[in-house]
Amino acid sequence: MNHDVHATPPVAVRRVLGHPHLRFAVLVGTLAWLVDWVSKSWALAELAGRPREVGDALLLGVAHNDALAFSSFQWIPVESVLSLRITCILVLALLAIRFAAESRRLACAFALLLAGGLGNVADLVLRDGAVIDFIGVRPFVFAEPDLAIVFNLADVWIKVGIILAFPLIRRAAQRTQEASDAFERRLQLRLR
Repeated sequence: MNHDVHATPPVAVRRVLGHPHLRFAVLVGTLAWLVDWVSKSWALAELAGRPREVGDALLLGVAHNDALAFSSFQWIPVESVLSLRITCILVLALLAIRFAAESRRLACAFALLLAGGLGNVADLVLRDGAVIDFIGVRPFVFAEPDLAIVFNLADVWIKVGIILAFPLIRRAAQRTQEASDAFERRLQLRLR
């Protein structure tokens, strides 16, 4: 078996990693993931058991979330939550490889989505099976007056990624509708 260290990577790998939008995406995603990890580490060191109020609306403190978004589906085992998150990340990675080269905006969107997903998965795996949330916003109250929406920077990256990816989602929906309309027209012609 030949183990040439200087062997050329497969064409697909060169094409994906060689595209400037994708190189930019790797940079954005890596930086976003690092900022999320460092911010959660800071929160654990500085805010655990010592929440801080910042103005009237912002509360910084540590919350451990072993469920899905906004602590929903808490009855699902952590292993299932982890499996679901990893599956979403793999699907996103495949979509990123397929579409991210279209524009820098989409590359950045996928980078942020992946960084956010990987940031929360890293918490589940490396921080005792729970995502570290530490930013609380008070105006959005659920059932109790003191209960705030609590999130982290990975969640912010995911939301920004969705906003940036919206044109792709809109185009995909438009293409699906056009294909459906064309299929229906062909079917009606055959039935006549």
